[in-house]
Amino acid sequence: STFDPVNKNKGSTSYSYATFPSSYKFLVKVDSANAEKIIDLKPDIVLIGCSKSKLSDDQTQLIGALKTVGIPTCVIKYVDDVTTDEFAKQVDLMGKIFGCEKRATELLEKVKGIIGDLSGKMSSLSETKNVYVGGVAFMGTKDFLWSNVAYGGLLYLDPAKVVNIAKTLVPGATYQAECSFEKIYEFEKTNTIDLALLDVAGYEVTAGNYKADPSIYNKVTAIQNKNFFYVLPQTSSGTLHDNTIVAAYSIGKNIDPTSFKSVDLVSKAKEIYSIFLGSDAAGEAAYNGISTYVKGITGNGDLFGPVGFVE
Repeated sequence: STFDPVNKNKGSTSYSYATFPSSYKFLVKVDSANAEKIIDLKPDIVLIGCSKSKLSDDQTQLIGALKTVGIPTCVIKYVDDVTTDEFAKQVDLMGKIFGCEKRATELLEKVKGIIGDLSGKMSSLSETKNVYVGGVAFMGTKDFLWSNVAYGGLLYLDPAKVVNIAKTLVPGATYQAECSFEKIYEFEKTNTIDLALLDVAGYEVTAGNYKADPSIYNKVTAIQNKNFFYVLPQTSSGTLHDNTIVAAYSIGKNIDPTSFKSVDLVSKAKEIYSIFLGSDAAGEAAYNGISTYVKGITGNGDLFGPVGFVE
């Protein structure tokens, strides 16, 4: 879809900043399990999101009920990684559904180019860097001790050089990982955390915890050295692919400033939002809106700055 600065024809969710062309109309919000209400709306198509390997019983029953009355349905899979074939398949599918095949191809080509740019910059990093990401939102806000072993911002950097230490702290985790300061301190007996990051979504709860006892945070090497920065949320009812790629550039610039010297993070963020939203005006508007959102939380609209509450 493309961005409409006037906010016409928006989706039903308050956080949606993308809009569909005027020829598409969003209907009212309906409980997905209520097939009768959906049928009464007489939709031309019903899109069903699926984050699992197979449909739930409710989804299967809904599809069956809609099929019985001739309403077409399409299942859209949630995909976390833009480098996978599955991501390309889902984008192509959406392009076909909405008659935007050219736009889908353009999106995939630009995403491939930006990931290639990241890979090229990472090739010159000669040493391993250990990174911890805290406050990662999942099913609600979390504090600093909640991380993610599949964190998107690290996914597009060389995992052999840029190590997501949540994988070491919580070996059995497959996605969300609840860590502890004891595990972090134990890790740092033989290693160093070079960079710590805080998901903006976890700012308020983490700031409160830090104020209550700064010493437990300040024992972490990266926080001691003021290498503690904000990153944008990677999830909100699904993976925010634009934010994860923006985060990858921000992380890269912090761990390898020489290779990322030419990257202006504000300009790069606007470019990435433009790629996903369809125009330069969209990228500018999205960046400005997100900056305002972040300022409302942290008191500072700098999306890439150091965490402000650290003493």
